[in-house]
Amino acid sequence: KLCRGCIQWLFVTSGRPISMPIFATLDMAVSRSFYEAAGFEVDGYDDGYAFVTRGGGEVLHLASSSVIDPARNSGACYLNTEEADQWHAMWSAAGLPVSDLADRPWGMREFEVTDPSGNLLRVGRNLA
Repeated sequence: KLCRGCIQWLFVTSGRPISMPIFATLDMAVSRSFYEAAGFEVDGYDDGYAFVTRGGGEVLHLASSSVIDPARNSGACYLNTEEADQWHAMWSAAGLPVSDLADRPWGMREFEVTDPSGNLLRVGRNLA
């Protein structure tokens, strides 16, 4: 069994890039509470920047911004995890505004949630 650090090292040394979205946030404290309610760890670098992790692996970053409009924010990322069903249940129980969990014609079982700054998280797993 390989640890997450070893897997990341294998990706990088094999020439495969690792992508890390950076989401703009109007209020770091509100964003921190949202992502912690979703079961992530949030580690602040400073007052305006934070790392969102799960199980020791980075998922995304948060950066303070005073110029975004949550209603018009187009920030988004896709989180592909075998635990999509469990995340949906956990996030629903935590009161996060998740969409229904649905099997899609493109072969994914997925749902969506939008964070307080208007960033879209689509979470899914392969049906096959």
